[in-house]
Order: sequence, then C-alpha cells, then structure tokens
Amino acid sequence: LGIPERTIHTIQKYIARGGRFRKPEDLGKIFGIRKKDMQRLLPYVRIGPIINPPHFTTDKRTFNPDDGRQYPKNNFSTGPIDINLADTGLFIALPGIGSKLAQRIIHFREKLGGFYSINQIGETFGLPDSTFQKIKPRLGCDASRIFKININTCTEEHLKQHPYIKWNLANAIIMYRQQHGSFQSVEQLSQITILSSEQLTKLLPYLSVQ
Repeated sequence: LGIPERTIHTIQKYIARGGRFRKPEDLGKIFGIRKKDMQRLLPYVRIGPIINPPHFTTDKRTFNPDDGRQYPKNNFSTGPIDINLADTGLFIALPGIGSKLAQRIIHFREKLGGFYSINQIGETFGLPDSTFQKIKPRLGCDASRIFKININTCTEEHLKQHPYIKWNLANAIIMYRQQHGSFQSVEQLSQITILSSEQLTKLLPYLSVQ
C-alpha cells in the first residue's frame, strides 16, 4: 500500500502495546503517517471488532479468556506505555492527564519528530512537574524511529519548525553550510558559535548528514 516498513512496525507495536483504532481517522495518530498517505488510505480502512489475545496478564496471575469465567474490568497491567506510540486515550489513562494535556504531548511529539527520552515529556507546555513525576514510572521510550533532519539538504524554514531550533540558529546552520560546504558529521555544528554544547546535545538525536 506504499507505507514505509518502519511505519508498519510502528502500527504493529502500537496495537501490541494495547493501542486501539476506533475509527479510520485514528490512523492519522500514528507517528510517520503522512497526510497524503492518510487521505489515500482512508477509503480502504475498515475497523473490525476488538478481539482479546489468547491470554492476558493481571497483577496476580494469567487467565485464559476462553475458559468461560468472568473477570473484573481494568484489572490487568499493560506495563509502561511507549511515549512514541501512545495515542491520546493511553495518555488520558495516566493520573493527572486530561484530554488537553494528552493532545499537547502528542503535538509536541509530532513537532519534535519523536521523543528520545522520557524526560522530554516534562517539557510539555502546561504539564506540572508534580504530575510528570507521578506518571514518569509508567512511561517507556523506544527512540529507534525518531525522524531526523538532514542538515545537508533541509531548508531554513524546515529547521525553524523544530521546537529546539530558533530562527537565528536555523539561519546560522544554513549560512555555515553555504560557506563551508556539506557537513561531514552533525558534531561539526559545534563550530557554530551561537550553538551551546547543551543545545547541541539536545539536537543531536534529531539531525543527520544523509
């Protein structure tokens, strides 16, 4: 269907972690799905009934749902949620997170290109540190699918869209590239005087030279 393999893996992992699609448009919440692909796929998406896996684990023991017994709802543990795969529903299930904060977290994730550290959740606008500390033990982070910006081909406008890159830094990166040619490594950015070592450390996971 023209969907990149890494995006397919993201969808599969999202489902495996307990994520659910309730309507075709929910596919757009998946990190890596481009708008043009979303519009192309929508007419072919069908949402079937949710089927429980052969067994699931509670905080006490493992049960087989096919044995005919009834068990209390919401009594099973799904483990830490992956902050790069979770949708608003999974974030809202965390203590102290409402719909607005959940949407802000996902919007921040999309602007960044994915999280590489759980601590980045704490940077979400309007999220109290007390709430972040409360939910932090329930979070996990798979940073293997972070979207990287190629600093040898990107435009100034593209750089400015990243939350960690201000307009003056975006301009400095482009100017340096024009004066010195293509970057040989992302660490070469340390030659830009207005970029502090702390800023560079935060940026490195989001940049590439190819």
